[in-house]
Amino acid sequence: MTSSKGRLRSGRKMATAGQETGHWPVIYVHGIGVQPAPDVLKRNWDVALFGKETDGQTRMAYWADFLHGKRSLGRTRAIRSDTEIDVDALLREAKVPAGSDGARLLSRALAARLGVQAPVAKGRRDAGMQQRILPLPAAWRKPLARLFLEHFIQDVAAYFFQPGLREKVQQRLRDILPATSDPVTVVAHSQGTVVALEVLAALAESSSVRVGSLVTIGSPLGIQEVQDFLSCPVKVPGEVKAWYNFADPFDVVALDKGLGDDFAPGGFIVDRLVSNLQARRPAGFSPHAAAGYLALPEVRAVVYGATGLDTTLIREAPRRRS
Repeated sequence: MTSSKGRLRSGRKMATAGQETGHWPVIYVHGIGVQPAPDVLKRNWDVALFGKETDGQTRMAYWADFLHGKRSLGRTRAIRSDTEIDVDALLREAKVPAGSDGARLLSRALAARLGVQAPVAKGRRDAGMQQRILPLPAAWRKPLARLFLEHFIQDVAAYFFQPGLREKVQQRLRDILPATSDPVTVVAHSQGTVVALEVLAALAESSSVRVGSLVTIGSPLGIQEVQDFLSCPVKVPGEVKAWYNFADPFDVVALDKGLGDDFAPGGFIVDRLVSNLQARRPAGFSPHAAAGYLALPEVRAVVYGATGLDTTLIREAPRRRS
């Protein structure tokens, strides 16, 4: 896959575009799993959020190539068993060093949160955390559900424990943050919300980047096990002037739907429970889908208001699937 670094490093052009149009620039940060090519993914997000591809107003911090390379969408990996999941095998595929107790504990804790728990042996209270092979409940045995589960566990564990990965992923976002007096709007999905939080927290005291609004969709930041491995305090970065968090009731990545009670100062984050557009149909049911969040009028209203766009355009923008 062609590297996105050169294509996305255009902070100056972005700042100029914002000043000419009167609209603040928008930074995207995608989430877990295999993704389309950078330009295709950005266009999908543009269409979902604005109804059309934007011209220089949005940029995508693309990092899927670090984890998934040229693996195509929908391609399933070899399944070791139809009824079990091998946590250690997932970590090896994610290039997490062997013997990483933290990665094992995190992975098993995430699996347990999703209902994949090891049977506890008599007299061993920690057996569930020590067991390598976890039996899969029926709901997670379907190929697409299993693939989603594997990507969630692998990508989160790899980000925190694969040597050097966290810094490389964060650099993709830092490269496209414009140094301008105009505030930027950051829209982050899934694991991308972790990336955005850590980068913005680190930049808060040493950068000229101004964040007018942070918009998080389908975020795992409310999960205690994820918070335990953050590189920053569980608080709102100083440069973030507003934070809106959206979660679907059936989104398993956003297990804890609200962030306002977790992040200091309490009540700063505006939490909203919404119905992802791709969770409203039996076929293609996907309550974690980024496009399904971005096309919601509630999400559009926040982004349009933050960027100075005409909010009367919200209803006119078509709702398309990525």
